[in-house]
Amino acid sequence: MPNDEVISGLMRAAIEEAKQSKSEDLGIHPKVGAIIADQNGNILHRAHRGEDPGCHAEFLCLEKAKEARQNLEECIFFVTLEPCTARGPDKKACSRRIIESGLKKVYIGMLDPNPAICGRGETQLRYYVDVERFPSNLVKEIEEINKDFMELHKTAHLSEESLYVRMQIHQIMRDYLVRKGVPLSEDLPVGVDLVTADIVRVCEAACTPPATKGLEINELVEQAREEAFDKKYTDRNYEDDGRGLGDYWKNSVRSILTEMGASDFTKRKIIVVGIGNGLEGKGLYADCQKLIAVDIGERSLQKAAKILPLAKMLKAPAENLKGISSSSQDVYISLRTYQSTYFDRQAALREVYRVVRQGGIVLISIANGFLEQGSLIPGLLIPGTAVVDRDLGFQIATQVRSRMSLLRFEEIGVRTSLDEIYIYGRRGK
Repeated sequence: MPNDEVISGLMRAAIEEAKQSKSEDLGIHPKVGAIIADQNGNILHRAHRGEDPGCHAEFLCLEKAKEARQNLEECIFFVTLEPCTARGPDKKACSRRIIESGLKKVYIGMLDPNPAICGRGETQLRYYVDVERFPSNLVKEIEEINKDFMELHKTAHLSEESLYVRMQIHQIMRDYLVRKGVPLSEDLPVGVDLVTADIVRVCEAACTPPATKGLEINELVEQAREEAFDKKYTDRNYEDDGRGLGDYWKNSVRSILTEMGASDFTKRKIIVVGIGNGLEGKGLYADCQKLIAVDIGERSLQKAAKILPLAKMLKAPAENLKGISSSSQDVYISLRTYQSTYFDRQAALREVYRVVRQGGIVLISIANGFLEQGSLIPGLLIPGTAVVDRDLGFQIATQVRSRMSLLRFEEIGVRTSLDEIYIYGRRGK
């Protein structure tokens, strides 16, 4: 398998190929480039949309390989746009052609911005092929050369009935704080990088002259966050969650832990941060003999205790794992928590470094998709809106990976699934 530098070069070569795309008619079509490379990173075949009128780049590239009688089982495919899942009469979709070609590894650039298609091609491929994404900086380049096509299909939105839209953390927190006497006249600010300390400052500014001591404000804000997550997620199930599509995500967790040398993780000292109501523990943590399950929601933990009776339940924020001894844990897992509203990722990662022993394993995931009326919409909700940003999850994942590197974690890797981004590594010296 080529190294990261070679892979990046092949991605850029696919983008350059996409720039050569030709207009087939007066309509607006995406500029798409496709490349097939061998295990040494040598480009074997390349194609772009419009090279042969009416033919998709993926089809042309695969046809070139077929004509050359190329065995693709050991080859890698790069395509700048998510492959289609449906075509006109007597035509086979590109995703199906890729699956039937024998390819085992595919890198996808931009997801199709059409909400009726977005994520479907990737989803279909992942059942048969190992799929990875281009990094966010290259995706932006692809989107830039496809600005007119992007404009045709605005960013996907969730419905007003979605749990993620009708119950937003900042709104629940504001209602709680007002009930407790903090005179907030406006909504709380929301943003990807805002943390609870920022909300404390907002509340202190609203209390002029100060109605409560700073310590009390700190406590109120923490209580508001606990109340908000409990209210939103205590009774959560997978009906509006991509996890409802199957156990693919559990398989990803097990696969990563196995690759890191912890196939026996159920026998190790393991801490799971952000356990919620424990639903994710079914079939994953149920046999763990030395499990500490952490969450900030009291009611959520009560439900989790029923699902995971062998676990020790700990009510604590990820940013302050009070009661956990330093260098005491073999494995740290936190799934779909690090993108949460007002979550301090830097503080949480400092705690990861503190509680995990040298050589211990860390596995963190960022949610990156929503199940809406049976369709998967990739991306993360922009805080305070109903708009899904396809790149936001990758931005957060990059932040986490960068911080882990600064803290001198080793063997850091990133893997993507249908609706989740995994960042993993090992605590160094």
